[in-house]
Amino acid sequence: MVPTRVWTPFLAVLLAASLAACAPAAAPVSTSTSPSGQAEDPEWQKIGEAGKKEGKLLVYGLLLSGPEGAKIADEFKKKYGITVDFVSGPGAPTVQRLREESKASQPSADIWEGAFPWVGIVQKEGFFVSLMGKPLPTLKEPKSTWHVDPAYMSESVEFLTSRLSQTPGHISVNTKLLSPADYPKSWQDLSTNPKYKGKIAWVDPKTTGEIAFRWTLYGYVGNAWNLQDVWSIYTNQNVLLFPTPLEVGPAMARGEASIGIGNSSLESAAEAGAPFKLLFFPDVPFVDIPSAFGVIKNARNPNAALVFINWVLSKEGQEFISKTNRARSLRREVPDQLHAALKPEVIGGGKAGPHLMVTAAQAQLTGELHSSLPIWQRLPQGVPFPEFEAAVTSFIKEWESKLGGPQRQQIKAGE
Repeated sequence: MVPTRVWTPFLAVLLAASLAACAPAAAPVSTSTSPSGQAEDPEWQKIGEAGKKEGKLLVYGLLLSGPEGAKIADEFKKKYGITVDFVSGPGAPTVQRLREESKASQPSADIWEGAFPWVGIVQKEGFFVSLMGKPLPTLKEPKSTWHVDPAYMSESVEFLTSRLSQTPGHISVNTKLLSPADYPKSWQDLSTNPKYKGKIAWVDPKTTGEIAFRWTLYGYVGNAWNLQDVWSIYTNQNVLLFPTPLEVGPAMARGEASIGIGNSSLESAAEAGAPFKLLFFPDVPFVDIPSAFGVIKNARNPNAALVFINWVLSKEGQEFISKTNRARSLRREVPDQLHAALKPEVIGGGKAGPHLMVTAAQAQLTGELHSSLPIWQRLPQGVPFPEFEAAVTSFIKEWESKLGGPQRQQIKAGE
C-alpha cells in the first residue's frame, strides 16, 4: 500500500489577475503542446477553445500540494488562461470526498490524482471516464518518448500515469553514522546481520501499510526480499518504529538511525544538507509504482481538465514540474532534477539492477495485502514465522487464482 499520510484539507484558490478586466484584449492563449513541426489536430483545437471558455478546473490529490503545487497551477494559468483550484490530500480522504459528493449529487472534482491502491479504487467505483480516442497530442507521441507509457496501466485509458512516485533507492544511510564499508549488501544482510540491530528506522505496521507495500515491490515483483527476512527485521533487528514513512527521513537527518528503509520525505532534509545518501543494493531491481490521474465523470470542466492533463504530460509541463518539485520526469528527454543527495549510488560500486514498473494488478496488491491481512500488524509484537508465512502465501495464492494465475510480470521501464 502506498504510505498513508496525515491530511489537513485545504482549498488553494488561484485568482485571475484583476488587471485583466481593464487591459486591452490579449491574443488568444495557445493550447498547442504538439511535438515540434506537427500540425495540431482540429479536434484538439476545439477541446482547447472549449477549455478556455470553461476557464477553470478543480483537482483533488497531491500533484498540486504545497507551495510547489501553487507554482505549477500558476504556470498552467499563465499559458492557458485557465484557473486551477485544488484540494490537496492523499487517497483515503479525497476518495471519500468523491463518494460523499457523488451520493449527494453535489459538484465534485474535474480531475482526481493519486497513488495506488486508490487509483484502482476510483476506477472500480466508476468515477473515471475513459479517455480512449481523445485527441491529446501527448498520447500520440512515440513510445520512445517515455520512461513509461502514460496509458500502460489502463487498457480502457480511464487513467494516465501522472508522475513517478518512488524516489530511486532501496535504503538511505546517515553518512556520519555509517561508513561505506559497513553498508548492508542486500535485503537479507540488512534483515539478519546483527551489526544493524537497533540502527534501522522503519514504520509501525499498526499505523501504515508500508510493510506490505514494500514487500510487494521487492518480494513479489522484484523477487529479491523473502518473507523470512521481512519477519526477521521486526523479530531480531529492534527496528525504530515511526507512524508513517514520512517520519523516517527526518529521523535519519537527526541522527536517530543509521539506516532508513524507504525513501519518503527526504527532499527537505537533502536541501538542508542532511548527511545521508540513497543507496541501491547491487543487482537488485528498483521497482517503481507511479501515481495516476483521470477525468471525473460529470466533470463541470471536462475540456479544461483535458488541457491540463495534456500539459502535465507535455515536454513543457514536465520540464516545469520536474524543476519545481526537484523530481524525475516521465519523459526521457527531460533531465531529472533530483537533489544530488537523492541520486542513488550502488553499494560497493556494483551494477544497478533493472528499473521495473508495476502492473495495475501488482499495484492493487500493495493495498489489498495489507487491508485484508492484519497479521502484518502483529510483527513488532512477535508472531511465529510459520504462521506469518502461511498467512501471506495463502492470501497470495487465493488472490492469484482470482486473476487467473501469478502476476509476477517484470515490466522494464522504457520498454
